[in-house]
Amino acid sequence: MKNVEHSSSPSSISFKYHSNISTLKNCPPTVSGLPLAVGYRFGDSDINHPNNGLPVAVKNKNNSTHHRPNCSSYALSMYVSLDTLKARARCGVNYSPQFLKKIGNHYLKIQLSESSGRQTAPNADGHFDLHEYSSFNLQAAVQEHRLLIL
Repeated sequence: MKNVEHSSSPSSISFKYHSNISTLKNCPPTVSGLPLAVGYRFGDSDINHPNNGLPVAVKNKNNSTHHRPNCSSYALSMYVSLDTLKARARCGVNYSPQFLKKIGNHYLKIQLSESSGRQTAPNADGHFDLHEYSSFNLQAAVQEHRLLIL
């Protein structure tokens, strides 16, 4: 997939966690993948649980065992399809049986647009980062919230 810069993301648009990412080099990346219309992410059984919309660096800010935050850790982790999210879940459960208990045993299907934020290009596993714009409301963008059945 060819990388393109989003033309509708002018520098005047602010990102969530700006104070955290402004000190990180090239964060968020200026070049991102072609925008996807939908993203899938792990979620809690409670659709209103705050962790559903928090990046790992914010969720784990008080966890001393968490690695030093990087640009990706201030973005929402997303997958291009439910199948790629399930593949990641199976891999995680094989490594650690408590994986879904920690990360969430439900999935969220999120409606995305260029006004949601800046997306990185998906990797070979179908994972991409969404660096949210300050105005993005994850809860309003949820199209589906269901138990993740592997």
